[in-house]
Amino acid sequence: MTGTAQPRKLATIVALDVAGYSARTEADETKTTAEVAALRTVIEAIAARHGGRVFNTAGDGFMLEFASSLAAVEAALELADTCEPKVRVGVHLGDVVVQPNGDLLGHGVNVAARLMAKSDPGGALVSGAVRQSIRGPIADSLTSRGHIHLDKMADTVEAFAIGTGTAFGPAIPRRVTLPNFAQNRTLIAALGVAAFVVIATLVTLSSRTNAPAPNDKSIAILPFENRSQGQADPEYGDWLSELVNGLLGKASGLKVIAHTSASAFKGKAMQVPDIAHQLGVAVVLEGSVRSVGQDVSIRAGLVDAATNTQLWSDSYERKNDNALAVQSEVAGKIADSVAHALKVTLAQSERQALTPVTKPEAFEAYLAALKLYRTSAEANVRNAQHLLTKAVGLDANFAAAWALLARVHSFLYFNRTDATEGRRAAAEQALGTALRLKPDLAEVMLADAYFEYWVKRDYEGARQRFEKLSTKWPSNADVLTALASITRRQGRWGESKTYFERAVTIDPLHAGRRLAAVNLLFATRDFDGALGQLDAALVNWPGAPENVPFVAKKALIHQTQNRLDEAAKLLEGLTPEPDGELVEPLVVQAMLRRQPENAIGLLQTLLKQDQAQGSDGRTSIDLNLYLGNLRRLAGDASGANRHDREALDELKVELAKQQDSADIHSYLAQAYCGLGDRANATKHAALAVKAVPLTKDALSGAYYLDVQARVWARLGDRNAIPAIEALMKIPSPMPLTPALLRLDPDFDKLRTDARFKALQSGGP
Repeated sequence: MTGTAQPRKLATIVALDVAGYSARTEADETKTTAEVAALRTVIEAIAARHGGRVFNTAGDGFMLEFASSLAAVEAALELADTCEPKVRVGVHLGDVVVQPNGDLLGHGVNVAARLMAKSDPGGALVSGAVRQSIRGPIADSLTSRGHIHLDKMADTVEAFAIGTGTAFGPAIPRRVTLPNFAQNRTLIAALGVAAFVVIATLVTLSSRTNAPAPNDKSIAILPFENRSQGQADPEYGDWLSELVNGLLGKASGLKVIAHTSASAFKGKAMQVPDIAHQLGVAVVLEGSVRSVGQDVSIRAGLVDAATNTQLWSDSYERKNDNALAVQSEVAGKIADSVAHALKVTLAQSERQALTPVTKPEAFEAYLAALKLYRTSAEANVRNAQHLLTKAVGLDANFAAAWALLARVHSFLYFNRTDATEGRRAAAEQALGTALRLKPDLAEVMLADAYFEYWVKRDYEGARQRFEKLSTKWPSNADVLTALASITRRQGRWGESKTYFERAVTIDPLHAGRRLAAVNLLFATRDFDGALGQLDAALVNWPGAPENVPFVAKKALIHQTQNRLDEAAKLLEGLTPEPDGELVEPLVVQAMLRRQPENAIGLLQTLLKQDQAQGSDGRTSIDLNLYLGNLRRLAGDASGANRHDREALDELKVELAKQQDSADIHSYLAQAYCGLGDRANATKHAALAVKAVPLTKDALSGAYYLDVQARVWARLGDRNAIPAIEALMKIPSPMPLTPALLRLDPDFDKLRTDARFKALQSGGP
């Protein structure tokens, strides 16, 4: 009779021990024992910070497990750098056996331990299996030590060094020091100098002489210039360049700038070296399209930005009776030639997926929908839904259109306004059709990953899908941004920062990605880092309306630091939209300055505009709740109650449709709090926290905890004080600071409490 097989899994193992432990013990056993005991606390904290755990210890040895190889390498770098006494570290990705007590055994553990034994004090070795599974600055900085034989094993593995410049290879600079980066010292050390170069590039984007040399395998594909006469399709060249981008973007080892950033130069009279510098690439593909009747002539050329010389060029003469077929065929040839010139390989499976077999009308609807979807504006996304419904109606086998339709439904479900069962079912149905038609198509895999993220809220499942897709589509900024957003919600802040930086380097002129990277720095209280990125962004987007989100965020950061005069200068003369980014900082400024009158008039006008426009979002709820707080501060209790009741009436309708929505419960808590209904305010605040706890979502969970703490504070409940103290120690979308505690009227009922006075005594 055989026993039940023990469960197995794939895991990244980090093994470490104290260098020279035996000699240390002989010299001073008591001291060494105490040092190792203290070191355990440090090791456990570093493991937890990177999403790992210590699963075994023995004497001076420690075994750590990580689900993410990137997180494991980040942790290994930090361990090798910070542990005192110095440690030796080995990292391997492999199969392990899971014991009932949580211990791990097996080949994967043994290889990590043998690699550790080959390391030097303060250094680490990473196996080839780990190196192949990660990307980004840390991966690029790893140095091969060649194939080494592991003691007491038959294995010979390629090892990569992340040590401090011994025989393992060149040193990796540690702990980059920047002014006021105290909150992120560990994070910067873990990312190493490569990530710092990315940040420095962003900050000095306008200074060409200070920019680092781009990777020689990096390319921007500009929209092909339309040189046709008459009624030729003005977007023919745009789609041709996007097809080339889609093929090259799936090539391993090549950085391809996103089409959204490359297309920013359409029609601009700029020299190729200047465009390449602004996008951070070594080569640029440019071209033109000229059509006369049914004849089309397409020219393409690859330009070396450093010398402004042509590396390759060709022209293609075709009959244009089937534009989609011509574009797809020529795009494939151009991509082949570029790949050959840059010595990269294109996947044959992606080439086969390049030419969709569909009706021209269906494809035109798909292209129009894709352009609308990329704006992320809700009204545009809803219009994209109608176009995609038309596309799949014309061709029920159009897998890419079904996939994009699934993303549209998932987006609308996730973004607060339509988290209904009907929307969920529509997303699931569209995705199911796409998976049935072409499950291996990258666009379908992308839709599947977004469904896990946006609809199921299964962050771990979504992360695994996006990580798998990132190997298939390494230059997809959407994939990197999704990974950054998911790891942020998982509390894996270092990974999130790295992914955001990679997304920004691939899509540097996408305002939304830059703002998301800033939001992460803001949430983790790296205020100077966030302001530096905002200043860099304002170089690229100097005027309204493009710069408004950056100006609004900069004002909020100043407000958290009691720099209200600087915030006022930023906001002066700007006119907000009812649902725009400027509303929040304008309200916060009025509340912190305790000057609500002008803001009341402005928001009342915005509320009338919103009502006249008949928006179907939650703008009126936001405005009414803001007006309730402002009127209450102005001493107009009856007016404040009127606005809170109007918000409450809308919220009750929303609650009937979305009974488990943490957003709705948090709104209800604020409305009831304004009306003085303690029981309902505290009940709904608790329901929001319960629906999305911090353990499930580190970002949103912190927001709902903040709402709960503010509700308690406004009601005079002293339970708010320990909650506020805890919030000041964790990342949050609007992080609490001593300055906010001193200024914000929400906390007025706590000001006589000595514990609260202590919390507001620190920092700016």
